[in-house]
Amino acid sequence: MSFDDKRAVVSVGPGGASTEAMIASLEAAGYGGSVVDGGAGAAAPPPPPGYSSAPFAERVRVRAVVDRAPLAPGEPFRVAAVIDVADGWHIYGNPVGPGVGKPTVVSLVDADGATGAAARYAPGAKVEQDFGDAGKTWVYESTGRVVHYVAGAVAADAAPGPRSWKLRVEAQVCDPGHCIPGSAVVDVPVDIAARGAAPGRARDADLFAGFEAARAAPAGQGAP
Repeated sequence: MSFDDKRAVVSVGPGGASTEAMIASLEAAGYGGSVVDGGAGAAAPPPPPGYSSAPFAERVRVRAVVDRAPLAPGEPFRVAAVIDVADGWHIYGNPVGPGVGKPTVVSLVDADGATGAAARYAPGAKVEQDFGDAGKTWVYESTGRVVHYVAGAVAADAAPGPRSWKLRVEAQVCDPGHCIPGSAVVDVPVDIAARGAAPGRARDADLFAGFEAARAAPAGQGAP
């Protein structure tokens, strides 16, 4: 800003004074010029469907896969929550560990015809956290692709036909300097067969290879 020749460059960001009020104040003080939208105050892009925010969706992608199709009434099932994390970023395990971080939580919601659905979490990598004078601790982290699970059974009286369950993932994605909490809700298409039908065909065996190593969350960390 130059007070001698009445020149100024002013940036108005979100939550600041309105552009109109700022222009009126400058004109009253003898300033003039033009208004340029530099993009700093532009609205953030809307999140993709099912995601809590666009920044979270840019770094965490989620899809759901059922281990067999169709599902028969009374039959157990497993849903794989396939989570892909952007390069250079990580999410936390469940449990997190003694260190600081938000545990990743997966759950079935709007799952008409499902009973006893409980989450199981793949083990993460043990990573040190260093808080300087406060000391060192550690957490479990996952990078790249991690697959967690929800296991349950189809209700014995479930009506036959297609339906869409929902899988919800709550997580905190971090790089060395930033953390973005968020969530995603994705479709789980299922087809329930008529009572007495034979078990469905197993599929995507590679995604369920880690099921036995996955474990239930500790008390207090298993629900969104």
